[in-house]
Amino acid sequence: MKKSFNSICNKQLVINQDFIKAPDCNKLIFLNYKSGNWIELDEIGYSMAKSISGSTIKAYLTEVAKENKTKYSYVAKIYNESIEAMLKVGFLVVADNNGNEEKKKNKLPKETKASFEQIWIHIIDTCNLSCPYCYFRARNVLDEGGIKNIDISLLKKFLNQIPLWKRKNIVISGGEPFLNKELVTILRLLKERLRFPSVKIITNGTVGHNIYSQVFPYINGIQFSLDGIKKETHEKNRGAGSFEKTLMGIKKSVSLGFKNIIISFAVTEDNIDDLLDFPAFAKGLGIHSVHINRIIRTGKNMNKAIGGYFDSFDKNYKVFLKKVAELKKDGYSISVSNSFEITQKIKIGGKVVSCGVGKKIISIVPNGNIYPCPSLHYDAYRIGTLNDKLNSIIKEGVCFNRQHNVESKKTDCYSCKYKYFCGGGCRAEALAEGSINGSMDRCKNIYSDIISGICYSEPFI
Repeated sequence: MKKSFNSICNKQLVINQDFIKAPDCNKLIFLNYKSGNWIELDEIGYSMAKSISGSTIKAYLTEVAKENKTKYSYVAKIYNESIEAMLKVGFLVVADNNGNEEKKKNKLPKETKASFEQIWIHIIDTCNLSCPYCYFRARNVLDEGGIKNIDISLLKKFLNQIPLWKRKNIVISGGEPFLNKELVTILRLLKERLRFPSVKIITNGTVGHNIYSQVFPYINGIQFSLDGIKKETHEKNRGAGSFEKTLMGIKKSVSLGFKNIIISFAVTEDNIDDLLDFPAFAKGLGIHSVHINRIIRTGKNMNKAIGGYFDSFDKNYKVFLKKVAELKKDGYSISVSNSFEITQKIKIGGKVVSCGVGKKIISIVPNGNIYPCPSLHYDAYRIGTLNDKLNSIIKEGVCFNRQHNVESKKTDCYSCKYKYFCGGGCRAEALAEGSINGSMDRCKNIYSDIISGICYSEPFI
């Protein structure tokens, strides 16, 4: 239970015995498998915790002030942040009358409603490229069958059901969204009429440069897919002529003064070495935000073997992060996000039972079908259509999440002690490896991933 420094200054505290020191680790990292919380301490911080345990904060600080011949208020100010951090994650807890950890029932309510923090809207089913790992399985514009665009009136009717104060983030994707001639109309609808606070668009950057000035007033971010720092690596999967066109799109965005430009790098076995120099490449373009995609078997990539790709990726990604850190020391900051890594969840702390599939995330496709995730566009997992009532989608989404999160007895994750740290990983990846409720090959590295995630996060103390 979280307590603040001042409210329990006179109460006896003890170290929470649910925190276990991480084995085979040269740092003082403590993990709580029951809550998903963690804390990293230095020797001074751990000594402080042991001194407070069995005593009170006030008694400890009084003794420190006496030893250093200074005022209590001065010592309290210095130690406040460290002690607050220990209290925040529950490393220090209130003791019972016998001096043991006070046992309290878990009062954390289980989520029963969807929040739809991120709604993916695929406004077109075709693309001018034919990337072999496309999660959407988009058809090329030259394929038979014509182009299918999303029905704007149905989209408006459905999104209008979401209460204004619950409207959050929209991600516009495709296919290639700039091929939809109604793109500006859709964006204006989302921002002006429906008043979604955040709208981001994902593009391959090869088309639509002439309407950027019309698009940018209605979006909060634009993400370009650029899969390499060299023409040959990018075009091996994206197609001939695409590299320079994408660079043109990025440079046009920069020249127009648009601020939130993201480069998304889908790392494959073909371009994995380009990851090492990607920070410097981004700097050269004037880009301050990079999104890293680790390829999984979904969409067009569903039946392809990954091989030893993950091990190579992890090695190169660590070098990539070090180079980002070096640039920051030199005064150039690059924010890094990703679509796969446990570090993102580690930074949040606390129980993570899923990625939010079906509850925090839904995905709408051009034919009006709605799915719990953009990587799970399969009929078996459809949770409704744009013609359905919002409450029906919420009910189906919550039901899907309950069946497949780490607290479901149907999943392999249920019996894993690390489940609240990783939240079950990616269910689409698990599906590709055999079962949507199964484990994944990279689960074998989960402990080292957790420790790495903590080490790349800011320590509390």
